[in-house]
Amino acid sequence: MTAPADVVAAEWLKARSVRSAPYTAAVVVASVVLSALWVWNVATIADGRPPDDPVTAAASGVYLVMQIVPLAAGVLGVLTITSEYATGTVRATMAAASRGRILGAKAIVVAAAGAVAAVVSLPAASVLGRAIMGDRRVNGFGEPLSELLADGLAVVVAALLGLGLGALLRSTAAAVVAVASLLFVLPGVAGALPGPWGERVGAVLLPNLPAQVGGADDAVLPGAVALAVMVAYAVVAMAAGGLSLHRRDL
Repeated sequence: MTAPADVVAAEWLKARSVRSAPYTAAVVVASVVLSALWVWNVATIADGRPPDDPVTAAASGVYLVMQIVPLAAGVLGVLTITSEYATGTVRATMAAASRGRILGAKAIVVAAAGAVAAVVSLPAASVLGRAIMGDRRVNGFGEPLSELLADGLAVVVAALLGLGLGALLRSTAAAVVAVASLLFVLPGVAGALPGPWGERVGAVLLPNLPAQVGGADDAVLPGAVALAVMVAYAVVAMAAGGLSLHRRDL
């Protein structure tokens, strides 16, 4: 039986060889650049406003990064396993070690990649944004450290979510659509629900959880509950993907 460390090393080498890996890295870098351009635009608007009428920022640079990087991490998680189904190499992979060990190794690699993407993009966007904004008065700009940490966790969760859905659905297109729906479509649907239902449903959706974990003033869920719900996205997806691997033929 192949040693666990060897399985993780093999999965790391395979993840680096996936064509989407350099594209994902480029997307992470591009998100930081776009966030800086966004903040520069807000700062330009602020310069044209009188001191007693500050600009209200609809979103900060970190917010813009969080619209891009979780999706990129989720897609990378999907491709980590569905690319092997597409090429037929999954049979050789599963023959080298147990299916559970293979999925666990992929989870370690994907989580590490998501963490690196978060560590690179989020602090960079925050530091650049604050440097560009300087001492300009802009209401609603900036994020506390607790929210930045929660955003980083959300990127890792998105990567594991993609891996779990990829193992469950075994189709790149279907899994990517599922990830995109959870990150973008469902929050829009929740916002269209009448009365308090939109707020209640939206509070448990992944894109809205980091701010609540960070203790936002308008949080619907307590921080600990929001954290548990966020982690549950990854746990449920990975459990479903692992069960599918064990019960279905390759």
